[in-house]
Amino acid sequence: MRRAAPAPAHPDAVVLQYAVHNHDGRWRLDIVVGDGFYAERRTHLESGRSYAFGEDQNGPWLKVGDGPGRIAEAPWRRETRTRAALFGMRFLRPEAAEEAFYMQGADTTWEYVYRPRGGHTLTLIVDEESGRVVSWDHLDAFGRLTICDDVRWTRRGGRDVPAEASCSAINGAGDTAVASWMQIEASRRDPVAPEWARADPARSGAPCVTRPIVMAMTSELSVALPVQSPGSEPVPFVLDSGAWHTTVDERVAERLGIVPTGEVPIYQEPPWLPSGTSWIGVADRMTVAGVHLDGARVLVMPGLSEAAGAGGLVGADFFRRFVVDVDTPQRTLRLVPHELFRRPRDSTAFFARGMSREMRIQGEVRGVDRGQLILDTGASINLVVSSPAMAAARPRHRGSSIGSWFGDETLSPDYVTDVDGLRLGPFDFPAMPAWGRDRERDRIGGGIGLLGMGTMRHLRMIFDFRNRTVYASAGPGYQALIRSGMTLEDADGGAGGALVSRVVPGSRAWGRGVRAGDVLLRVDGISVRGALDGREALAAHVGAQARLDFLRRDLPRRVVVALAGPAETVDPLRQGDGARAARGRVTCPQDERSAESGAHR
Repeated sequence: MRRAAPAPAHPDAVVLQYAVHNHDGRWRLDIVVGDGFYAERRTHLESGRSYAFGEDQNGPWLKVGDGPGRIAEAPWRRETRTRAALFGMRFLRPEAAEEAFYMQGADTTWEYVYRPRGGHTLTLIVDEESGRVVSWDHLDAFGRLTICDDVRWTRRGGRDVPAEASCSAINGAGDTAVASWMQIEASRRDPVAPEWARADPARSGAPCVTRPIVMAMTSELSVALPVQSPGSEPVPFVLDSGAWHTTVDERVAERLGIVPTGEVPIYQEPPWLPSGTSWIGVADRMTVAGVHLDGARVLVMPGLSEAAGAGGLVGADFFRRFVVDVDTPQRTLRLVPHELFRRPRDSTAFFARGMSREMRIQGEVRGVDRGQLILDTGASINLVVSSPAMAAARPRHRGSSIGSWFGDETLSPDYVTDVDGLRLGPFDFPAMPAWGRDRERDRIGGGIGLLGMGTMRHLRMIFDFRNRTVYASAGPGYQALIRSGMTLEDADGGAGGALVSRVVPGSRAWGRGVRAGDVLLRVDGISVRGALDGREALAAHVGAQARLDFLRRDLPRRVVVALAGPAETVDPLRQGDGARAARGRVTCPQDERSAESGAHR
């Protein structure tokens, strides 16, 4: 049985109840505010679903539905402290660790900017004559500006509190303002917090990950992670470095117990998913590849499973928790705590450009353009080039449009083409198939294009989102491609051998008559059991020539291919101490939260 938290005494506490009308219907907002105490519960009246968050003498907490009070992670701590500053009028009494300053406003108003410790910055517009705040704004958890106007105040329980306000925020790429309205309905002075506003002093947080999590990759073109909530069956999600936020199919969200937050939805126009509006939800506890996440905010998209072929996308908000090692050459995924990460000595460091939430690195599409390329583990393709120069260098022609674009081929922004090659630092890829994009190029984002797993699988790619750095190492597949011109896959049917999926025109293998569809059986008489065997044999081959035995339409064929030397790919600017691991123990998020909460009090 769950232990009930004792009722804390707060002689100065005021219990407030608001009616809220927004895009999602009617909500009830319950708030308890006192000196050193804040709690808020949001209830969707039509569905009855609710969640609550707050902070007391034991630190910040979060409850979802009937779940237990858990230690709140950073986004909810910021939300709590921002709301406490607003409804508790704390902005009038800034502490030494907080920031506050005045700014000149219009003729009849002035601006007051206040940032509570650990919270969002509030900009308050104050009427000069009455001294009252008539408007405020702040950035929400998704970086969108929320503005509340027509603010009226009232005095309840000896405190000044908002009585009424109308708010709006932009819902994303659609540039549509979504409005909400709130009005106070009831209040009372109560030194005892209601039950919903109490969290067990011994509340627990998500278990700390103190060692790398290692799992096998079942596909080289897509990384699947099991996602579940307590009591539910795991659902495969795609690890997607190109997704800003973790996104869940609406039906899967129901199975995971995800509760709507009532926040303004986000309008999205993803490159290869239907455009539309996703609502924002919160999960009590969600487990991703064995990692427990408490109170995770997610986007919920109707129809995502049908479009993406998965229950959801694990996005950049998850990547920031770990150094994510996508070791496709060894078909292994590693989630490494930052303190335990050790940079591979043979790796090249790429520093992400700009302030975007995507990973963009500098590259060159030979014969087209140089610029930033988005690294997208959620895309199984080789390369999409959206540079304006693409339309002239590799124009669209009849029949080259990509299949059907959500039922209408004529609207497809993408078309099949090829490029002369791709260069990423020391990695020099030969000619390859690519997608061109000569319409709606802004839907890819900035830069000249996007790099998918079709190309990245040849490398070991390590993503450190926190430090905006990617480390790349050449795998056997890259060396085999450079040395022979062949791309190898596992052959169907389990009969052994490696299928030649592509041969670069003009390459050494091409010149000896090797073609896509051939099955590589042996290298210098040594059997090839699969793609990994074949790639390693070609990558590590000693000598200028290799004797290769193939099977073509059930007929054996032997060729001798002169191999190029191994490609040198180590970054010459790499610092000698770059491979050292950080010292000290792994710091659990609970430790950081407890220390921060203590300092705040």
